[in-house]
Amino acid sequence: MTDLRNKTALITGSDRGIGRVIALRYARLGARVVVNGSRSEDAALQTVEEIRTPGAEAVAVQGDVADLDAPENLFQQCIDTFGKPDIVVSHAGWKSSTSRSVRSRRSSSTGSSLEYFAGPLARRVSGQHLLISGGAPA
Repeated sequence: MTDLRNKTALITGSDRGIGRVIALRYARLGARVVVNGSRSEDAALQTVEEIRTPGAEAVAVQGDVADLDAPENLFQQCIDTFGKPDIVVSHAGWKSSTSRSVRSRRSSSTGSSLEYFAGPLARRVSGQHLLISGGAPA
């Protein structure tokens, strides 16, 4: 079993569905977890409470990662609470209208939408792992 003690995992889209399952799994493996979601603050807080029940550490950070300022805020709150993340799982879903909006706000020189979003993530990540649309370890 993978040991994630003393590691911090920032997981976007972790307030519900598969992202929530990933967050719960990382917490069971010992990671401190930053739960992120854009739709329901209650869902994010419920996930945090479930993580904390067996004694793991977690915090909820509300925000839509498609918003230009959200990644910076998400990482800053992670750093302020647990330090730099060791693991980042970008699991937030984007609606096609959101994706078009993001593409229209970036300049053509920034590359693809994934590169546009991953740039702020990559600049903030320390540690060995950057998991893009990844899953929980075995």
